[in-house]
Amino acid sequence: MRRYREARKQNDLKVGEAAHKLGVPQPTLTSWENGTRNPPIDMLLKMAKLYQVSVDYLLGSDAQNEPMAEICAENLPVMAGKPVWVNKRGWALVNAERGQLLFSDGHTESFSAAPDILIPWGDKTLLVEAMQAPPLGPDDLHQGLCVWVEPISDDAILREELRGRYRIIGHYAENERGNRFALDTYGAKWLAYRVGS
Repeated sequence: MRRYREARKQNDLKVGEAAHKLGVPQPTLTSWENGTRNPPIDMLLKMAKLYQVSVDYLLGSDAQNEPMAEICAENLPVMAGKPVWVNKRGWALVNAERGQLLFSDGHTESFSAAPDILIPWGDKTLLVEAMQAPPLGPDDLHQGLCVWVEPISDDAILREELRGRYRIIGHYAENERGNRFALDTYGAKWLAYRVGS
């Protein structure tokens, strides 16, 4: 979907050259191109300028033709650093820290003001079906409940490691590997979705 590598190659730039011009270490640029990490919004804008393409192009504007799923705005915090499609506005990046969407023209919009937010069905990093409904409320997290947890973090690797099925035990949500989220960090560090028992 993303075209960081393609845009660099179209400009006949080697990874090291592009990294130098962007002011980042070469392994960082490689991790963006491999999809293991997401570039911060300011770097995405810098890449678009360096490669002389739009942010929409870098994010894969042809994804408009893919099957898309509408998600609730309350789910945007778990999409930190990811692109979403906003009807009548185009692609935007999710800034979970500020609770905003950043569009390629530099315009920002709060999560609550953005109508009709879509993600491609092919986005394997999220439980797409769960994202169509709001996350569980803090009062819905009770002892023994099995939930699907989506961490809120800009770090894609950390999100992938910590996401999954958890059970509410005492004051924590805990998975089978012993990873825990404290209930008092709900909404700030993680969101939960009902998945059955």
